[in-house]
Amino acid sequence: MLTVASVVAFGPNGTSDGDDPGRAASVIGGSAAESWQTKWYRTAHFGNLQSGTGLLLDMGKTVTISAVELKLAPGSADLKIRVGRTVGSLVLAATRVGVGGTVYVHLAAPATGRYVEIWFTALPRDTAGTYQETVYNVQVSGRP
Repeated sequence: MLTVASVVAFGPNGTSDGDDPGRAASVIGGSAAESWQTKWYRTAHFGNLQSGTGLLLDMGKTVTISAVELKLAPGSADLKIRVGRTVGSLVLAATRVGVGGTVYVHLAAPATGRYVEIWFTALPRDTAGTYQETVYNVQVSGRP
């Protein structure tokens, strides 16, 4: 398991419009009682208001990433994992469709970078009948 140095909420325009920024760091604390949530939307695709939302993990240094484990709310979310040496150079490393609960994302090929973006492109339906994702924990595997 690799150590994540910090986490920020990340939106279509970067950190300026990420959902729930005050709780983004809770996803690396290991406590199931704490979580990060997206805003709620009227549709799975953000009410056609934006392309997605997510979290940006800073590993603190360049590492080689082989897998990401996510503990999500139950449901059916679509997500992308991007990795890059800089925030501006993030490259798609994996995609998952219709996932929820504990999700293991094994990259087809190891990716090298300092930053890992978890980007949700579709949200699961919640108990209120709206669409929202909750992330309880994120762990990154690979080599320092």
